[in-house]
Amino acid sequence: MEKNRAGGSQRSLSQTIPEIFRSGQKSNMAPTPSRASSPVVPEEEDRTDESPAPILPADPMNPAELYRSIQLMFKAELSKAVADLSKQVGELGNRVSDMELRADDLAVAIEADRSLLSDHIDKLDLLELKIEDLENRSRRANVRIRGLPETVTDLNTTILNLFAALLPQTDRSYLLMDRVHRALGCPKNPDVPRDVVLRMHYPEMRDKVLQAARNVSPLPDMPPSVHLYAAPSTS
Repeated sequence: MEKNRAGGSQRSLSQTIPEIFRSGQKSNMAPTPSRASSPVVPEEEDRTDESPAPILPADPMNPAELYRSIQLMFKAELSKAVADLSKQVGELGNRVSDMELRADDLAVAIEADRSLLSDHIDKLDLLELKIEDLENRSRRANVRIRGLPETVTDLNTTILNLFAALLPQTDRSYLLMDRVHRALGCPKNPDVPRDVVLRMHYPEMRDKVLQAARNVSPLPDMPPSVHLYAAPSTS
C-alpha cells in the first residue's frame, strides 16, 4: 500500500508541475488588443519598463531543470533590482556632490561678504569720528547759557553786558555775536528755562569768556542758576 501511495504522489506531482507552468504562461500572456479599442504598438519599440519573460524549464518533469529555472529567475530579478538600486545610488551621489560644490561656493561668498562688511563698518566708524570732529570744529565759537529765565527777552544786550563784565579790559567790538537764540522746542519741564545758544564772531574770545566765568560765582548781574558751557556736538 505504501508503494502505491508513493507512486500516486509522484504521478500527481508530475501532473501538477506542468499545469503550474502552463497556467503561468497563460497568466503572463497579455490579451490581444482590438483595433477599435487601442492603437497597435510597433514591435520594434523598446519596452524597457516591462518585466522579463519568465524562464521556463526545458523539462518541467525534471526536478533539476525546475530548480535551475527557479534559480535563474531569482538571479535575473535580483540583478535587475541591484542595477536599479545602483542607478539610484549613483544619481543620489551626483546630487550630493553638486550640493557640496554649491555649499562650498556659498561659504566662500559669505566669507567675502563678511570681510567686505567688516571693512565698511570700519570706514563708517572712521567717518563718524571725522564728522563729529568737523561738527566740534564748526561749533568751536559756540557758547551755551543754562538757567537764564524766560522773562529775559533782549538776549543780545543782556549777554553782551555779561561778557563785558567778565572781561572788563576787552573792547566790546571783540565781544560781538553772530547769532543768539533760545534752544528750539518746548522744554520738558515748564519750570526750567530753555538754554540760550550763541555763536561768537571771534572764536578765540569764547575760551576767554568761559575761563573768566569759571573764576566768578555767581555771574555778574545774573541769578545763581545761570552757568556758561561750551557747546560741542551732541553725538
